[in-house]
Amino acid sequence: MIKENGLSRRIQVTFKANINCKNRRTKWIKQGIKINGLGTATFELVTESVKTIHDVFDDFFAAGRLEGLENNGESTLSASNRYFTHRKDVGQAKSVPFGEGVDPKGVLQMLADADYIHTEENEVVYYKRSEGTKV
Repeated sequence: MIKENGLSRRIQVTFKANINCKNRRTKWIKQGIKINGLGTATFELVTESVKTIHDVFDDFFAAGRLEGLENNGESTLSASNRYFTHRKDVGQAKSVPFGEGVDPKGVLQMLADADYIHTEENEVVYYKRSEGTKV
């Protein structure tokens, strides 16, 4: 766990270099983030707004088709994105390389195969705010 500005973030990386490249679990590998508002009123308003938006979207899907929101009693927002998409689901999309910060040892790239590719839709861009800069 890393502490910055009184907030904490947990980073966990569990890749092993000897992963079987043809493993059917490749499609489920994902990265995610969980943000905790530490009980602030502003963040509570944000989480309530997200719930309202989810309910609106839920009205447009058949029952049980839209993934539910996680509610463990904490005021948090979670988001995740899969590293790979099945080739049949991407149309003409092309494979894009993993960023060095995402896959420094090339383990994820080894998992890409004829069935699963890493596309622009799977890519996550990271931003870092520097002191003295405006958002």
